[in-house]
Amino acid sequence: MTKFGMFKRLSLIFILAAALSLSAFLWVRNMSNTFCRMSIELYADASPNELSSPGKLEAGRKVRSLAERLPWVLVQTGTTEGWLPAWYLTRDTNDLLQDIAPYLMVVKENAPVYLYPGQDAPISDLAAGKVVKVEKELYNWRYVRIAVYDIPRVQRGWVSREYLATREEAVPLEGRLPAGTKIYYGPNAEQIAGLPEEVDPAGQRVYIDREIGDMAYVSGPGGWNAWIYKKDIVYDPF
Repeated sequence: MTKFGMFKRLSLIFILAAALSLSAFLWVRNMSNTFCRMSIELYADASPNELSSPGKLEAGRKVRSLAERLPWVLVQTGTTEGWLPAWYLTRDTNDLLQDIAPYLMVVKENAPVYLYPGQDAPISDLAAGKVVKVEKELYNWRYVRIAVYDIPRVQRGWVSREYLATREEAVPLEGRLPAGTKIYYGPNAEQIAGLPEEVDPAGQRVYIDREIGDMAYVSGPGGWNAWIYKKDIVYDPF
């Protein structure tokens, strides 16, 4: 190869490298003025693991995008860095989701849960009878808080409105037991021998596994279970 040919080749490599660097610079600059469209926990990696969240973004918070692993984007705000789905970012503050007064709904049939509206595949599902707290609305989508018992589990996500109903329209199978609720060994109302006869002062989140008459066998976090009277359940696990 002649000196001219080598010079020409090196020049092309330099130009290509410069173009790539400029492209990366423009991408970062174009993505630097973005906002979080709603409050959301950041993820330590590009996967929905809320147990390792490095922090939380508030709605309208300005962020800088550092990298992408579609559909995820690595963002930075202040000294905090973390991943979140690109759907949660916008350059238009008019796209910020409005706050609503949270309200309870009941899952009326098995419902898929998504990280964001329109995601290709669900990340989890909810069984009929689960009680969720709706925190955001977007057209036919509802952003819900989910009561969890054994972690790691998805604690928030998007569900289509068609899977949800009011308590009058569907049977809730989840709630909490107030402090002092009597607990029993069996459905014959025999109290547990040698064990506490009441729910502790902190109360107890429970899910109904089965029912006999006016009593229900319920489960709670950490493998806790007992029989209780259904009238004692407050159908709000939050």
